[in-house]
Amino acid sequence: MSGHFGSLILINVLIMIPIDLGNATVRYLEAQDHVAYIAMEKNAEIKQYVGGPSNRTEQDLLSSLRNYSPCTSLLVVADSETNTFIGRCGLLEKRGSLEVELYILLTQTHLRKGIARVVVPFLVRLAAANGKVAVAYVDSANQASLKLLERIGAISDGTNTDSGYQVNHIRYIFTST
Repeated sequence: MSGHFGSLILINVLIMIPIDLGNATVRYLEAQDHVAYIAMEKNAEIKQYVGGPSNRTEQDLLSSLRNYSPCTSLLVVADSETNTFIGRCGLLEKRGSLEVELYILLTQTHLRKGIARVVVPFLVRLAAANGKVAVAYVDSANQASLKLLERIGAISDGTNTDSGYQVNHIRYIFTST
C-alpha cells in the first residue's frame, strides 16, 4: 500500500525595514544614532527594568556600535517626522529555540505616546515571518508594560525561574497580532 504525504510549502515573508508605523519608524542603526543610543544605555531610569545602566565605557559602546551589522536583534525606533532616535527594539535569539525575546526601550519623552503599541505588534509579525515565536519578560513593577501587553493580547505564561536579572519576571507569549 502506498501512502501520500502532503507537501510542506514554506513561504518566506518579506518584511521591509525601515517601516513607518505611523507615529514611529523602525529602522536599522545609523551613525547619527550613536550618541543617543549611548545616552540611553547609561540612563538608570530608562534601564531600571532591563538590568540597569550599562557598566561598559562609552568608548566600548561606541566601538560596538561602529561594528554594527543590520540585524533584528538591534533596531532603532525613530521619530517618523524627524528620523531621530527615540529608542531601540529587537528580537533576541535563544539558541536552540523557536522563541525570540522581544524588547523595546524608549526615551523618557516618548513614553506613553502609543509608540510601543504599534512597535510590539510589528516585532511579533517580524518574529513570525522568521518562523519564531515572540516572548517577553517583564518586571512585575513595570505596570505600564504589563498593561500594554495585556491590551495587545499577549498571554501571561508564568514567572521566569531561570537565573539572571530576569528571574521572577513575568513571561509573556505572543500568539499573533
